[in-house]
Amino acid sequence: MTIESAIATIRPGAHWTLRGGIYAGLEWQDAMQTKPTEEEVASAMLLPEPVIVPQEVPMWALKEVCVSRNHTAQIDTALAGLPEPPRVKAMLRWEYKDTISRGSSMIALMQTRLDWSNAYVDELFVAADTLAKS
Repeated sequence: MTIESAIATIRPGAHWTLRGGIYAGLEWQDAMQTKPTEEEVASAMLLPEPVIVPQEVPMWALKEVCVSRNHTAQIDTALAGLPEPPRVKAMLRWEYKDTISRGSSMIALMQTRLDWSNAYVDELFVAADTLAKS
């Protein structure tokens, strides 16, 4: 973890400036939170970088991740099992949308019908975002 992300992790939302990329260059500007000690920052830097779940990814990337994890048949079955007209609407969205958001009704539907946990869907979104940026 970088010094910047370490400070942001241990003092979320705090206001500060870092000069020179070292603790000695930390100028604390937050009256609501105390300045972290050098030891606190050093300890936090040993932690892995926090994983940020994107709130929206390109649909092609999410589909490619789902294909690589052998979810295609499950998704097709889940969509085909819906009653009319929601089935057609869901299939059109799955097929033709450019992007998909983490909080979309389509993702909620997949979670329910395929029994995917929030953590697993977050993992799919992180993987799709990584793929889209590569």
